Amino acid sequence: MSSGTHDEPVPLEDRREIGEMPTVHGRDIGPSVRCVVCDADVVFGINFCGVCGHNVRAQTSTDPMIGMIVADRYKIAALLGRGGMGVVYRCVHTRMGKTMAIKLLHGDLARDGGVLERFQREAQAASKLSSPHTVSVFDYGSSEGLTYLVMEFVAGEDLSRVLRAKGHLSPERVARISVQACQSLTEAHENGIIHRDVKPENFIVTRDRNGAELIKLLDFGLARLRDGEERNDITGSGALLGTPYYMSPEIIRGGQADVRSDIYALGAMMYRALVGTPPFMGSSPIAVLTRTLIDDLEPPSARRPDLTIPRPLEELVLRCLAKDAAQRPQTIEAVRQCLLEFLGQSDPSSLSDSGLLKPLGTVADEDLEVATRSDVELFEKRLRRGRIAGWSAALAFALLVLVAGVVIVSAQRAKRSENNQPLTTEREPNNSPTRANLIAPETEVRGRLANRITRTQGDVDMFRLAPRPRGRWRLRAELSPQPNIDTKLELFVSGNEGPVFSAGEAGIGERELIAGFTLQDGGEYFLVVHEDLRSGLIPSENVSDDYRLRYRLEAIDERLETEPNDSEMTAQVLPTEGDVQGFIESVQDTDVWCPTSLTAATSVRLEHPSMDLELRVVFRDGHATETLDSHRAGGVERVLVQPALSRPPCFAVHASTQFAPSKGDGEHPYTLRLVRP
Repeated sequence: MSSGTHDEPVPLEDRREIGEMPTVHGRDIGPSVRCVVCDADVVFGINFCGVCGHNVRAQTSTDPMIGMIVADRYKIAALLGRGGMGVVYRCVHTRMGKTMAIKLLHGDLARDGGVLERFQREAQAASKLSSPHTVSVFDYGSSEGLTYLVMEFVAGEDLSRVLRAKGHLSPERVARISVQACQSLTEAHENGIIHRDVKPENFIVTRDRNGAELIKLLDFGLARLRDGEERNDITGSGALLGTPYYMSPEIIRGGQADVRSDIYALGAMMYRALVGTPPFMGSSPIAVLTRTLIDDLEPPSARRPDLTIPRPLEELVLRCLAKDAAQRPQTIEAVRQCLLEFLGQSDPSSLSDSGLLKPLGTVADEDLEVATRSDVELFEKRLRRGRIAGWSAALAFALLVLVAGVVIVSAQRAKRSENNQPLTTEREPNNSPTRANLIAPETEVRGRLANRITRTQGDVDMFRLAPRPRGRWRLRAELSPQPNIDTKLELFVSGNEGPVFSAGEAGIGERELIAGFTLQDGGEYFLVVHEDLRSGLIPSENVSDDYRLRYRLEAIDERLETEPNDSEMTAQVLPTEGDVQGFIESVQDTDVWCPTSLTAATSVRLEHPSMDLELRVVFRDGHATETLDSHRAGGVERVLVQPALSRPPCFAVHASTQFAPSKGDGEHPYTLRLVRP
């Protein structure tokens, strides 16, 4: 066999794909905070280890969801990955002691009544699937505003990560992987379930007990949650809800998904694995979708003539990718039979001794007891037996304590209701995500940094932001601190390591501001207040004064700077007419603005009422950058830009490096505008 049949990497520039980001299902990328010096566990939000004094905040921070117990039984242990539908964590069933995976749906999905109804229906159907090539669904539901799906924990890598590492795979390996995918999809289709989102990111590559390659498909039915006019389109920013490479023409045209849509997606995945690139490529999602509809498909052997791609396998891939659904194989079982014929096998079980893997680089932690479907079924069976055995005794006992029970239940309901109501006064303890106080926008909450945890560990107060309407919002938060205390205000979001924004440059007793940060759909956001201690200082306690915290949500205004916007990738559009405004909230803050076009010589004008700023011109055609800082605080910076450049430059605004201020200014905005001479 020619060397072209081996797994060989292709150049990186040939492997860039829109929307194919790894899920890393089964790898810990968000461990709990542990001191690297003395190995002691440190409470989230604390600056220094209470055992050895090491600065753990400088070392790492952790996801605020770590340690939270969902539905009274799933303790979140580590972040596994993020996707379009939600955030996936490794968790431990507190009663079984077994490891599972839990997906928390994004907030906009969890708050939609119609979506929740579909979620219950799809999750129930998916939980009945038992193929060894399907990630098992154990449980689902809603608890304290979180909608969750509990699944089998699989140690491995998603297929998209394998493809990026390898470039392309041998035809035999592609066929073996696809046969297993067909087995999973066949069971689903027989039960009336269409996956709707077949793509490499949803396949986990692991090993069976014999060390052979084992493929498992996840997220059955969840793509249906995006159904509806508002979810089956491209967003205003051009981002697609899904991966465009694997969408069939009928879905792109707005048609209904069926078995043949999954077959098209599987064919696109086989094409990608065989040649190293998707069937249709483009610089944007729109370009990919357009080419999928109108361009002729280039056969794999023509795309990669340097590879030996067997004709039978190529013909199958081309049939699966037919633009007319009626010309594709009409069942997944038909695809599977063709793959088996190509492999020269008649019994899929005989494939288990082929395709032995090299190390994947991700293996199960030997200390983890991973739950299986049989473990869950046995546990539930024991629960049912226990309930039956205790019914008689419980009935007699209930008659004796009926009155007391009513009182207790009423008190518990009142307490739960109280815990779900936004607070106006901090309630201790609230130094962890599981104990975070719920607060509402435009409502001032008072608190105190008064309960020192240890002699070296100060108080930490966590506040969970109330559920917000769907869409992107601009957050502005203000902390008026206690006298004589230097405080820090930080913003955390579930699924991210460390704070996404920190405000801590103000001095002792001075106000801290988050002038503007974009809150995306989904995720739980937390505001965290703690003392900003310098090394060797002892935390404050026994104070009698309160701090005051308030936040508000504002509609996104394209003429008002919103973080993050510190690079060309996250830059905001600088309009050709009118002012834009922004805040330099810290001495390290940088705001980037980029005009879409310049048709004439244009002057750029930057002004701030009291802060000395620099205007940096960043040319995007290879020219060197230019920095202007000709005036002190309150002055105006100007630069003339010619339209002859191939692409108009971007403009970066930041604090002066010549006359550096001691802190940022989140209260007084700068003004930036384009002015034609």
